[in-house]
Amino acid sequence: MALIDLSPDALARLEAQLQADLDAVRRVRALLARPRNAASAMPAAPSPLPPPAEPEMKAGVAPAMENAASPAAPVPPPPPAPAPRADVNALIREIIGGLTEPFGIGAVKSILYKQLHSLPADAFIRGIMKKMVQEGAVRLVRADVGRGGSVYERVPPPEPPGGATDVPASGATAP
Repeated sequence: MALIDLSPDALARLEAQLQADLDAVRRVRALLARPRNAASAMPAAPSPLPPPAEPEMKAGVAPAMENAASPAAPVPPPPPAPAPRADVNALIREIIGGLTEPFGIGAVKSILYKQLHSLPADAFIRGIMKKMVQEGAVRLVRADVGRGGSVYERVPPPEPPGGATDVPASGATAP
């Protein structure tokens, strides 16, 4: 901004533009601060923002911030709601069921984040893994604390009673 732009009128226009911008920021902040369940009670179309005041052209004085009246960027949609605990519990069990090598909580978290784009607390994941150890679906290979953490291994499901059924019922062998 040049020294010639610092006339009382230019400063007044700049202050009015600044005030309009602050009001817009406060309205957006108020919308974002509302609880999610109140979002459904909002009207379908919010009242449009008043157009910014156009600077007056005076002879010999350049308008302050000529390009300041640019269109406002669209407000991004709110982040998706977190998945219910029951769904996350089932998803963690499904992830662990698909692992074939010994694993730690980090491997489970990595796969979980790729699917949910968010993570539950580590204690929640460890609690599910502890329950799976008690149920016999997972075996604790090495209990450890710190960055590496404990290592677990999926226990294969038990074979059906009566042993393997690879031999056909007719007693014939495959060629």
